[in-house]
Amino acid sequence: MSMLEEKIRRNRDILDGADPSEGHFMKFQSKLDSLHEMGPGQKSWYSGRLFRVAAVIIVLLGLSVTYYLVDPSMNSNPVAASTLPQEIQEARMYYDKLAEEKLQKINDCAASTSEASYIQRVVIDEITLLDSNSVKLEKELQRDNQNERLINALIRNYKTKSDLLDGILNRLCHI
Repeated sequence: MSMLEEKIRRNRDILDGADPSEGHFMKFQSKLDSLHEMGPGQKSWYSGRLFRVAAVIIVLLGLSVTYYLVDPSMNSNPVAASTLPQEIQEARMYYDKLAEEKLQKINDCAASTSEASYIQRVVIDEITLLDSNSVKLEKELQRDNQNERLINALIRNYKTKSDLLDGILNRLCHI
């Protein structure tokens, strides 16, 4: 038996006979009542969290819609892409597939989800810029499909996207 239990047993008659001070029960009841009733201007303990979660969901939905509207690779015209030479179409498919694989590896190498989301935002910004340049070069190539400089610039632009992701992968996964 512990010392506390021993002390309580020895002094049981003193402890059982003592009543709480006057007004104790009313104070206790008023505190209980104030916890259970929600008046105007009072918040429940979870309402702040609920609004934060809702705000995060709204922001994520907004970012995804913005990304869909801004990303030129999703909005590219399939008719325009089919007028490109076969070699260019194959190079584009190859480098796009390579970029998707590297993006997945970047997400796997990121230490935390916040780090991964930050890195992914930076990468998406850079890829969006490169893709918009690719769309411009593709339009120019449709006008002048025999221009070797445009063909080389377009393929180099596709390769630059892959090289950018390689650099990020090397820095992130080999640290």
